[in-house]
Amino acid sequence: MAKFAQNTTLKHQQLLQSGKRKVSCAGLFSDITKRQKRHADETPANSYSAVKPVEERARGMSVEEEFVSSPAAEEARHAIYAGLDNTVEKYTQGVQSSIEGLIEPVYEELDARAKGFDTYGHRIPRPGVPTPADIEALVEQDRALSRPLAEDELEVEATRSNGTKVLQRYNIKRVITAYKDLYARKRAEIESLELEIIVLDSELEQAYKEVSEEDASLGIQRAQQQWERDQERFGEASKAAKEELTREFEVARAEEKKASAEVNRKVEAFMRDFL
Repeated sequence: MAKFAQNTTLKHQQLLQSGKRKVSCAGLFSDITKRQKRHADETPANSYSAVKPVEERARGMSVEEEFVSSPAAEEARHAIYAGLDNTVEKYTQGVQSSIEGLIEPVYEELDARAKGFDTYGHRIPRPGVPTPADIEALVEQDRALSRPLAEDELEVEATRSNGTKVLQRYNIKRVITAYKDLYARKRAEIESLELEIIVLDSELEQAYKEVSEEDASLGIQRAQQQWERDQERFGEASKAAKEELTREFEVARAEEKKASAEVNRKVEAFMRDFL
């Protein structure tokens, strides 16, 4: 090719030096034409290429013939193309199987790690990340704390008359109901005593009116004594009732404090475990 270019350049320079202004393009490329003619004369008439060019093989082929090959067409193909196709197919299958064999273990490991396990099935310790058991325990505690307070039970240590201590369970709803009943009962007793005082005052006033002037001092003295006795009896009854009410209120208040302390303890334990 370099020699051809050199010869062409020399011819062009010779033409320019000779003073001729007209240059023939056919003359420039006459060597190419001669070579093509000589090659056509030397080629036998019945010679043909074993492998057809791509454009010649594709010329006049339908879409089905181009993309859908029959077994006969596969057999008719040149051995080079058939071998190349087989090699490419085997290589593609090998690469595909290799990729699947490499990727599948990675996916399995990622899935296991997402669930908290390593490749051997052992749980991975992750500080600060709750396990399903921790979450289930928190759910149970939340469910227990979400129950109505009246349904909860408290353990109260009570001392018997012989000095032994026993642990008793009390339902908060029953304790509150008993406290309300006790309060209503003692309140009714106090109101009854107040009514007796009013009646007693009325009777004393009536007695003062009935006493005559001559027996005024004696009647007043007797009435005063009776009033003092009644007042003393009322005072003792009122004092006993108040002491009993105070004692029962203190017992109920102590039980309520224990119940509140137990609830606070449970809430603190839950918050401590949760945080």
